[in-house]
Amino acid sequence: MLAHMKGLAGAQARLSLWFRTRIMASKKTMAIFLVAVFVASTTLGAVTVAALSGPGNIALIAFSEDRAMEFERALVSMGPRWSGTENEARTAEFIASEFQKAGLKDVKVEDFEEVLWEANSAEISIVPYNPLGLVPSVRQSPIAFEHKKDFVVQGYSGSRGAPNFRFDLLPYWATGDGSNVSHFSGGSGRACIVEWKEASIAGNTVIFNNAWQANCAAVLAHNLVYAEELGYIPISKGTAQPSTWPNSSYPDIPFAAISKEMGDSIKAHAGWKVRINFDVTIETRILRVVTGDVKGTVDPARFVLVGAHSDNVYVNNGAVDDGVGTSTVLELAYQLAGLSPKYTIRLATFAGEEQGLFGSADWRDAHIEEVNASMIAMLQFDMNHVDIDRCSDINFYTNDNSTLGALKDTQAKVLAQTPAYGKYTPHVDWADTSRMGSDMAVFAAIGKPALFSFGCGSWEYHTYLDDIERVKPESLAYSGRVFGSFALWLANR
Repeated sequence: MLAHMKGLAGAQARLSLWFRTRIMASKKTMAIFLVAVFVASTTLGAVTVAALSGPGNIALIAFSEDRAMEFERALVSMGPRWSGTENEARTAEFIASEFQKAGLKDVKVEDFEEVLWEANSAEISIVPYNPLGLVPSVRQSPIAFEHKKDFVVQGYSGSRGAPNFRFDLLPYWATGDGSNVSHFSGGSGRACIVEWKEASIAGNTVIFNNAWQANCAAVLAHNLVYAEELGYIPISKGTAQPSTWPNSSYPDIPFAAISKEMGDSIKAHAGWKVRINFDVTIETRILRVVTGDVKGTVDPARFVLVGAHSDNVYVNNGAVDDGVGTSTVLELAYQLAGLSPKYTIRLATFAGEEQGLFGSADWRDAHIEEVNASMIAMLQFDMNHVDIDRCSDINFYTNDNSTLGALKDTQAKVLAQTPAYGKYTPHVDWADTSRMGSDMAVFAAIGKPALFSFGCGSWEYHTYLDDIERVKPESLAYSGRVFGSFALWLANR
């Protein structure tokens, strides 16, 4: 019993640490999904999903690490695959082309409209002033900070032009964490700076709105908690999506996360002012969802959905988040396309995940009758990568107790067949996947079985340092074979 409780507590701790930065918001689900992960053993009561049951042998699929890495390199070479941009459109075209080459049927690229944002340019510097604080000093030079490395624009930030020194802002250090308007009570007309306690859509939205309500001219979140291993560099996160645009009730001030070093520099230069030039576009744009089918031979209308998100944050080229997930889905297309399952296996990549799970929610809503009537389960790959130099955990979570045993059997069978995977520490557990920040959450939220695979060790999460040099393809093969084989089992029962 003590060993079991220790393992359960460990799983809760791992998930809490991982998902506190994965909070998402989607107007499609009419709620902000707060990160509160409930991990339990199979002795827990049934969850509110359409339970799966029935016999069936587990057949294991293969996986080409070399081909997966070819996909990974191709995706990274496209640059940031930020939703609503040309890069994201080219990514969708590439995925659709590979789905067709693999032999998938009914390959589709579906367009959905969403209010999205893009940082066109961003500059922040601090400017020395004379003792009276009236004009800049000529005896010292301004200090310019580097976009993406020192500061990162946060979701749906407003724009600001600073054509001359008259637009420079005095800094104001908030008296609290920004969770209350009163924390910015002395910041009217200033660049308000708050210590970042929660890098999430929910936390950011509160800070952004409160600073705006207090009439701050800009808000900067000083990172003292995330990316500790990398010196507290800034990370990219969003804010809640405005329901329409233009929108006079939505904050229109600049919002950025700043590194610990940058914040310390601002604090150390008393009497200096902050100069901010942000050009951010907010408008309705198109994002894309790509699907392709391995057609079922008995009842092709029923389907298992296997997905990943094709977009990434604007500050990097999305190697781990989520190039590895998309590369895994592309490789599974090649492994599964020649098979003949009873039910269809539909492979999908969703844009809009980073800005709020928009692509998956849009696709679900557009196909809601089909999803409700015929979708067997959804399996999501998001950062299904283990940086083995740093850690060994690989996670496979499901919200359906009735097939948890089969999922464990699948993982054990893959591990037995490939002893090299013994270096990893697998965790196959039940979890409330509707409360986790990736695409399977939108399907779990309507009562569907939804599974999630993710790894560990990506210190570079949502920073400019997410780079292909750290990608270890063996962990993609491990996670891809487990979920791919399990998807095949589900489609043959």
